[in-house]
Amino acid sequence: MMEQNDKLASGKVSKNDALAQAPLTRESLAAMQAWASVMIKSGLSPSYIKHEEELILVLQKGRELGIPPMTALDTLYIIGGKVSLTAQAMLGLIMRSGKCVKWLPEYDEATEVWTILTKRIGMEGEMITQFGGAEADEIDYYDNKTKKWKPLTSKANWKNYRKDMLLHRCESRCARAYYADVVGGLYTPDELGADIVIDPVTEEVKVISIEVAGEPETPPAKQPEEAPPESTEPPTPEAEELKGSITAVGEKLGYSGAKIAADVDGCADEDELGFLLNEYEEVLGDKCEDKLDGTQFEEGKVQPLFEEGE
Repeated sequence: MMEQNDKLASGKVSKNDALAQAPLTRESLAAMQAWASVMIKSGLSPSYIKHEEELILVLQKGRELGIPPMTALDTLYIIGGKVSLTAQAMLGLIMRSGKCVKWLPEYDEATEVWTILTKRIGMEGEMITQFGGAEADEIDYYDNKTKKWKPLTSKANWKNYRKDMLLHRCESRCARAYYADVVGGLYTPDELGADIVIDPVTEEVKVISIEVAGEPETPPAKQPEEAPPESTEPPTPEAEELKGSITAVGEKLGYSGAKIAADVDGCADEDELGFLLNEYEEVLGDKCEDKLDGTQFEEGKVQPLFEEGE
């Protein structure tokens, strides 16, 4: 278990961390402002925090969750104006709360699905949460740089730490479902769109890319894949001849103009028009064998041999 998780789970608050659990008053707010000013000027605050107000927001959220200031800076992140919490910190808060009597994660190598079995005090039975496999592969995110929707699992952190990322998603889902009062209903930085890396030794999560410059760009709604644009080139003489032949055979078969037009419009090129003409002629030949005397002429006009659908 990583250090930040252990610290949260221990429930120990040092004298320097007393600010985390002090009531919010004018004096405590002034203390936070002074502390934030020192952190910003010293360069010790996280790189994504540029203003005292952002740092105070992190400190205040930490106060509400009972997280000491320095630990809050390692576990709470502002993503697009929203505060997020790492999955390890969520688990630490749950263990510290004393409300969880069972937390058992299991991984299925075949399906790549994590299952967490948990039991909370005051809740009947054990609860199951799952995440992974095909569900993860179906999640898309909007890339503001390329202006395109992309699969979530195409991100570098998902390629390099897939199993860990699946676990963190499962942990945060379980935490919000059954321990929302403990974790404040927060989402992880990854769930809000940040790029993260995981230390292979300590398993500590670090946010490496985050959008904090103003409001995040609103992505457009996902659109269904569009069919390729229809060709605007005029039909060739060969194509026109094929269409005329198809129409003539179709009329002999008793097909309506709408059906013939629909069949012709469904052909993309001359080859497909040729195939359609062959199909019409085969149907006509088959029916003519059954009705050899079915041809009628009236004042030089060819009458349909058959009714449509016959």
